[in-house]
Amino acid sequence: MSSVNRCAVASRRASASRISASRRAASHEILTFTPAGELHRELVGQSHFGDFQDCVVAEGDCMIWTGIAEYPNGPGGALQPGGLANIDMNTGYFRYEVPVTALSRSGQGGTFNATHLEVSGDRLRMYALPDDADRPGQSCLLVLEAEI
Repeated sequence: MSSVNRCAVASRRASASRISASRRAASHEILTFTPAGELHRELVGQSHFGDFQDCVVAEGDCMIWTGIAEYPNGPGGALQPGGLANIDMNTGYFRYEVPVTALSRSGQGGTFNATHLEVSGDRLRMYALPDDADRPGQSCLLVLEAEI
C-alpha cells in the first residue's frame, strides 16, 4: 500500500478509470462503473464485519473499504461490528479483512461514518469521524494506527 487516495462511496479508481460503489443488499454487492456511468462489474462481497461504504484506492487493482453492519442484540439493542477490508476489485476476493472495535465517546462504531487512510513510514493510519452530530463539536475524531 504505497499510496492511498481518499474516496467517498463512489470513488474513481485511478488505475482503470472506473467508479466503484457499495450497495447495501443481502449479498453485500460491490459495483464498478465505467467513466460514462455504465455498469462494468458486480462483485459479491464476502464480509464478516459489515456493509462497506467508504473506500480508498490501494496498490494495483485493490481497494481498502471500511464500514459497519447492524445485527439485533436483544430487545431494542443492536451489535454494530465494524471492519476494514483489502479487496481485489477484479475478482472480489477479500485479500485481508479485520474488525475495527474502536468506539467513539457516544459508543458509535469507529467505521460508522467517514474514514480516511494513509501510510506513514511503516504505519497505516486511519482517521474516523463516526458520530452524526447535530451541532459543531459533537463528533470525535478517532485516530488508529497499525504497523505494516
